[in-house]
Amino acid sequence: MTVLALATGKQGETQEHSDNAAQDAELSYIIHVQPDKYEEGTERKVTIYLSDGQGLSVMLFGTMRRLPGYPDDVAKYTQDAPYQQAPDKHLK
Repeated sequence: MTVLALATGKQGETQEHSDNAAQDAELSYIIHVQPDKYEEGTERKVTIYLSDGQGLSVMLFGTMRRLPGYPDDVAKYTQDAPYQQAPDKHLK
């Protein structure tokens, strides 16, 4: 299975995760982020539902934290090794 996950944030930050295995599969997903009408909070609850249509279904719960700073600061942070390695830690 080849897993490729891509994400892009509102300030232009990106995250990519790739994992290669023997066969391909399509994943469907739903991401629900707790509303914040005025975008004032620094944290919001997130629920992610993943399904492959062949019996695998997973629901993940977490907290999204808003990164402080200007887009250049956020981009620099998201390129740092610990941030880049986070998906590998959770998806393997």
